[in-house]
Amino acid sequence: MKKLWIFQISVFLGALVLGVGSKYLSNLLIFPSVLLGLIADGLLIYIFIKYVKEALK
Repeated sequence: MKKLWIFQISVFLGALVLGVGSKYLSNLLIFPSVLLGLIADGLLIYIFIKYVKEALK
């Protein structure tokens, strides 16, 4: 049950980050691919760390 809860939070935060990121992308059209890459990498790392922490408990 706890893993499902963590997954839902991760999805919510991911949507939030992408929403904020797309807002900045419309302002900074010079580096769209770089920003999207950083957002995607950060999100993947965040989710990975969350699952590892949960697995080690």
